[in-house]
Amino acid sequence: MSNPRLRPLPLKSRRPDGLAAVGGTLETIYRRWEGLRAELAEAQAGVAAERARLQEEGSFLLGTVRAARELEPQPPPDPSEEASALAAPDALNAYVQEAEARMAEALASLEERAWEHRVDLEAQLAVARVEVVEALERHQTHAVPTVTLRRRPLAGGRAILHLDRPEPDAAMLWVWLFAGKPATRYGYLFDEAADDALMEPPTLYPDEGIPPDAVRPAPGPLRELLAAPATPALPVRGIIPFLVPAPTGGEALVRLRCRGPVLELEWSEGEAFRSILSAAEAEAAAGYLLRLQLSGRIRLQLAAG
Repeated sequence: MSNPRLRPLPLKSRRPDGLAAVGGTLETIYRRWEGLRAELAEAQAGVAAERARLQEEGSFLLGTVRAARELEPQPPPDPSEEASALAAPDALNAYVQEAEARMAEALASLEERAWEHRVDLEAQLAVARVEVVEALERHQTHAVPTVTLRRRPLAGGRAILHLDRPEPDAAMLWVWLFAGKPATRYGYLFDEAADDALMEPPTLYPDEGIPPDAVRPAPGPLRELLAAPATPALPVRGIIPFLVPAPTGGEALVRLRCRGPVLELEWSEGEAFRSILSAAEAEAAAGYLLRLQLSGRIRLQLAAG
């Protein structure tokens, strides 16, 4: 068996404080953050592939040894031939021990290098996340976003609430101001790509530990994600989730869902969301936006439906 060789991991080493000194627009700052996450994912995939390759070689080695032992000759009747008969098993055992030692060394080296690279990248990601928040704060200070709210009246005092869709930079501010956390990707609100023609597009990206099968969360998991301190950024896609005071007390989960030129406010109920609101629910949502205006975080405009 050839000596196992570690292939280079798809990672670049850099100083974790290097990002803080680099400026740029809100989009370029976000793209750097996204690039680091992509690099980390690529590195983890590379480590997994290399680990699988080494384990496959180990499995092949064991199979080869089993096959070689099955071909060993039967013990000779003549005692004088005993030494030569035992030479093959002894050589086989020595070969296996040497190969297993090399394999263990290769795996240990892989895990050590993978750990070092992961720590390095995670440190850079933490710096990049801080840089994103600082950029959002600067942007909000110099350009308080305008939020235009339109009430579409329905029978029985019910209503649908629409907000004019913001520009990309403003959309990054909206999720940060409404939800209290930055989105993980620039342009998240305008991503209309579908992975299944029979289902609505996902409302989450597989970022921040979200598995691919959990990108269409019900209200419960979405609310948990919104409140989780271990999730400092929201992997939202096409939505802005946030909490508003509920007419019956406590807080209700709502979300703004991109619907062409407008965002439609949806109220959580059970395992789903609905866009038709009672008069009290519509007032509660509008009141939340008014509170944001009174605190100087947005400029609220009420427009005719």
